[in-house]
Amino acid sequence: MIKHRTFFWSELNTGDVEKRLEALITAGGVILRAPFDVPDVGRIAIVQDPTGAPMGWMTPVERG
Repeated sequence: MIKHRTFFWSELNTGDVEKRLEALITAGGVILRAPFDVPDVGRIAIVQDPTGAPMGWMTPVERG
C-alpha cells in the first residue's frame, strides 16, 4: 500500500497579488514561487501561509 499525505490545493483571487504578498511576508508566510503571468488567465504566485498551507494567489485577467 502506498502511503502519502493528503492535502488540499486552492487558487484564490486576491485582487492585486503583489500587494497581498507584502502582507503575507509581514504575517510570517513564504513566497514559494514569485508572481508569473499565465496568458489569458492572470498573474499567479505560489505561497505558503504562516500555518504551512500552500496555495496559489491570482490576479485574474479582466474580461470585458
